[in-house]
Amino acid sequence: MITNPKSADQIRDTLLGIAEQMHDSLRLARETCTEEDLAAYKHAVTQIMCQVFTKLLVPISEEHPIESPDPEKPFRRHPMIGNVDTAKKISELMFKVSKQLEESLEVARETASAKDFSAYAKGVGTILTDIMYEVLNPVFAKHPGIEPVGWK
Repeated sequence: MITNPKSADQIRDTLLGIAEQMHDSLRLARETCTEEDLAAYKHAVTQIMCQVFTKLLVPISEEHPIESPDPEKPFRRHPMIGNVDTAKKISELMFKVSKQLEESLEVARETASAKDFSAYAKGVGTILTDIMYEVLNPVFAKHPGIEPVGWK
């Protein structure tokens, strides 16, 4: 797909920026649109974002993974996010996202077949693990003062 790693990074940054802009557009639609228009717009954004991630971001990331220093412990990355206020906000957001993902499991459990629920739950588990090891652990390693009691 993309042979130059520098180009892959540039495209990856562009695609993540697009995801952020699409999220912002949803916020605007929620504030200004009727429920019917919002539903149609959410459908369109979901379709677009699925394509952005599955057809562009995933293949690029598989071909050119983001290099990271070897972790000190299995799956643990080096500290990031130098600003403690930003780190606190990011950790709070990651806990909120994690809770929403966990709550979505109940909806899936009640409505999906056992096979589909199992696949969904596996995907949620992978995402929750990535949130923990790729975001929260490094943030708390850098700022142990914001780490929740009993985190590890």
